[in-house]
Amino acid sequence: MSLTLPRNYLLAIYLLLGVAALLPLTMVDIPALVDYPNHLARMHVIAQNGTNQLLASNYQVAWSATPNLAMDLILPPLTQIFSVTTLGRLFIALTMISLVTGTLVLHRTLHGSIGLWPMATYLFLYNHLLIMGFLNYLFSIGVALMLFAAWIASDRWAAWIRWTLFPLALAALFFSHIFALGIYGVCVSTYEIARAWPSLRTEWRSLPRRWAVVAWQFLPAAGLVLATMPDSGSGGFIYGPLMSKVRAIWSPTLTYITPTDAGIFLFVVAILVGGLATRRLVLCHAVRFPLVVLTVLAAAMPFWTEGAWGITAFMDLRLPLFIALLLMAGLRPHNISARVAISVICAAAVLMSARLIDTSLEWRKIDGQYAEFRDALQFIEPGASILPAQTQDSPRREGETRFDYLYWHLPVLAVLDRSAFVPTMFTDPAKQPVRAAPARVAMDTDFGAPIKIDLLVDSARGGNMVAGGLGMKPFWRDWPRRYDYVVITHFGTPENPLPDLLTLEHEGSYFSIYRVLNKDGS
Repeated sequence: MSLTLPRNYLLAIYLLLGVAALLPLTMVDIPALVDYPNHLARMHVIAQNGTNQLLASNYQVAWSATPNLAMDLILPPLTQIFSVTTLGRLFIALTMISLVTGTLVLHRTLHGSIGLWPMATYLFLYNHLLIMGFLNYLFSIGVALMLFAAWIASDRWAAWIRWTLFPLALAALFFSHIFALGIYGVCVSTYEIARAWPSLRTEWRSLPRRWAVVAWQFLPAAGLVLATMPDSGSGGFIYGPLMSKVRAIWSPTLTYITPTDAGIFLFVVAILVGGLATRRLVLCHAVRFPLVVLTVLAAAMPFWTEGAWGITAFMDLRLPLFIALLLMAGLRPHNISARVAISVICAAAVLMSARLIDTSLEWRKIDGQYAEFRDALQFIEPGASILPAQTQDSPRREGETRFDYLYWHLPVLAVLDRSAFVPTMFTDPAKQPVRAAPARVAMDTDFGAPIKIDLLVDSARGGNMVAGGLGMKPFWRDWPRRYDYVVITHFGTPENPLPDLLTLEHEGSYFSIYRVLNKDGS
């Protein structure tokens, strides 16, 4: 841009934007992220390992070399200093810092300086992956961006540094999140292919040595993958409906489906299309081929997969955000007047302000609801077993907005507060170090969500209905004999579906806690 600022001013602006971006985290105890209550409960189980007998009767910790451990390794040791909820918010902040830092470092490596353009990265901090609670992945792709920048910058480093540093870094990235490791692999390999192609005929003798260095860095991580890969069992994938692909394209700026989401998306698309068409935005050659390959992979990505690393849903959401961040790092404004630059910056500032206001209001509302539920957990006996159910497609009050996924893992907060057993706690041995205790294994599922009310009723009557969620084990089977409580999230339309089996313990504004009656009615 023609508009330039001194380095100290730029630093101050970036710091100010960073503080502003983190403000919503300071206003709540539990941010409204879908998987987040489950993550908090898992951190609590790991931190309490062996010291809480009630909790140990429901869950155990079994460490193994699984490729999804960023939070699990970083947070539990710090619970001696901070509460789990505080640490969770700190990790979200660290994740946002990772995404911004990775993009800025790569931009600096590619272009030699950091100007005003990379500030656009802040528009992508609140995205659908964050709202879904995919924190390990988000943190790890920030690290992957930093490592990609380090690979490019290290081209002239001493060979022994590359041969030592990158294998260790990629082994660590494997433990952080395997998908981020794969993305880094795509970036480096396509970058090296594009770099070697123009001189393939004249410098082909040097290629084996160079590619030996490229391949060497992946050997420890590849060894970890092969050594720790679980039995694949059954495998398969579901590509997903057209709407899931639309959501994937929108996901870098999508939160709770608000007008601000649409405004930021349209603004970003307009700037990119207009800038590239008029050549006011120039894309660095180093990232062109990586972007092409990643875009093709994003289009081919299925919605749901099952394989060696267990069940993974929302696969098609993973790459678009990384592509957006890679674009922010690879693009550079060219020959733009100060007037145009100021106009774009002002529009972006308005949109970011709207984003922070929307997010803060939504988080405050949901945090109040989470707090109400946590207060009501006093009606549940410590160490009890809880079956989660949820009213699907319930009517909304006029003018009400609701993101129903946010209540999927609400009952798991009972693990944190009452040492309870909840079958939808994340216990996939291919991904997490937490397992159901032996006495609870038959009631557990690696991957799950609350069941529908009709399934709750059908199972109590001996029916054979199955859940709509893909890959869930039948944790609801024979529930009147196995479970102590049923928590129904009804969104303000309470109704006891089985009065002969359930007695109301507490009625909340949007949920009910029922005790399961024994056959003698007690």
